[in-house]
Amino acid sequence: MHLAAQTHVDNSFGNNFEFTKNIYGTHVLLEACKVTGGIKRFIHVSTDEVYGETEEDAVVGNHEASQLLPTNPYSATKAGAEMLVMAYGRSYGLPVITTRGNNVYGPNQYPEKLIPKFLLLSMRGKPLTIHGDGSNVRSYLYCEDVAEAFEVILHKGEVGHVYNIGTKKERRVLDVAKDICNLFNLDHESSIKFVENRPFNDQRYFLDDEKLKSLGWAERTTWQEGLKKTMEWYTSNPDWWGDVLGALVPHPNMLMTPGGVEGVVEVSENVQSDVPHPGTNSSQFRKVGPISKTGSNPPSKPAFKFLIYGKTGWIGGLLGKICEKQGIQYEY
Repeated sequence: MHLAAQTHVDNSFGNNFEFTKNIYGTHVLLEACKVTGGIKRFIHVSTDEVYGETEEDAVVGNHEASQLLPTNPYSATKAGAEMLVMAYGRSYGLPVITTRGNNVYGPNQYPEKLIPKFLLLSMRGKPLTIHGDGSNVRSYLYCEDVAEAFEVILHKGEVGHVYNIGTKKERRVLDVAKDICNLFNLDHESSIKFVENRPFNDQRYFLDDEKLKSLGWAERTTWQEGLKKTMEWYTSNPDWWGDVLGALVPHPNMLMTPGGVEGVVEVSENVQSDVPHPGTNSSQFRKVGPISKTGSNPPSKPAFKFLIYGKTGWIGGLLGKICEKQGIQYEY
């Protein structure tokens, strides 16, 4: 079962070459399965985003044979990976099955995703930042229900087929924020902040999940129950992910440092200064290094620089911290 991928849309706008690994990584696994042989099932976990945006007034969701029309770098790489999966099924007879699912939430999820991000922001007394006006509609499935769907597909799914894993219960992002505010008894108006939208933000994803239901699967966890269980886990494990400040900013793709912007400087490639240049475009690639406590340039260090892949994950964040403490230059 192939679930590994870079999945955060915000990050794909800022560091889209990193997401090409979604295609290459899938190719590596397919080739390994082809060479090894004896694989009974290769279940490729894709996303509802490969269908692109659903019309707001649509009453029937995208079915498994609908055209793929991805609208962002993340979903484009997932669609590309699907094409490789299909090709290996046809060319080499690999027993492939593809799933396309709605948003998943639950305990242990990394807080770059909407629900854990809003939960941690609420726990820290920070505003819940919403892209645009919050009218975008999404569908959410609790992780245990999705795990059961995978089990059904593993044992009952037909090789060569695609299965949507979805729910008809849709929610605006603004309503999700309000529900989380209610869990913490927070005032909506003072706790919710609207920020600049993404370069493109699909208004709605809507799936037809009848094919999977015909195999015996059904969503069991209500939104209220799943959200409460998720909130209880995060309040009991507030430090599970360590320093996640970099994931809690409104647009994490703009942040090139772990743990927030405090303690670092951002300069363009042509500027050698301890402060950002007024003409620097924050959307451009930026060089990062530790700030000298005295405001002057830090002592000279060996002429090398680390290139760290992954700016919001805990491994990348830890490596960045080590570099900062040692005064070593690095880039994300």
